[in-house]
Amino acid sequence: MKTKMSVKKIISVLAAMLLSISFSGCGEEKDSRELLQESQKAELSSQETDNQSKQNSDLSVSTEVQEMCWGCGKVPVTGTNIYCADCKCLVCNNRRKIGNYLYCSLHNCNESGCNAMAVKNSQYCVTHKCAMPNCRNKAWSGSQYCATHK
Repeated sequence: MKTKMSVKKIISVLAAMLLSISFSGCGEEKDSRELLQESQKAELSSQETDNQSKQNSDLSVSTEVQEMCWGCGKVPVTGTNIYCADCKCLVCNNRRKIGNYLYCSLHNCNESGCNAMAVKNSQYCVTHKCAMPNCRNKAWSGSQYCATHK
């Protein structure tokens, strides 16, 4: 900032000197002290404009609206998150299933009312998935296996 101001001052003084040279002999000659005063006034005006724009930018930062959670709308979120910790799936950044669930639709067991995490490559948790390896079907009630593997 200090370098910027000194460059402005140099430019204004040079401009004032050029004006005094170009107007000499035209009946509008000014004393170099007058020109220096005018250049200093111009510099002060420039500083006031800079200060005003800085104040305006400070105001815009302080009135910036903070992003709220897309799930509950009550908790501020940070960074690239769109859900707060209470609304976000424990495995990924998706929204938890509505209700008392810990996971999103992709990671929560599809059995009604179950709050457990689904087994990888399955729609069901360990309790509700068929126990046969590589089978992704739902186990029958009271059994560890699906209809195909019972």
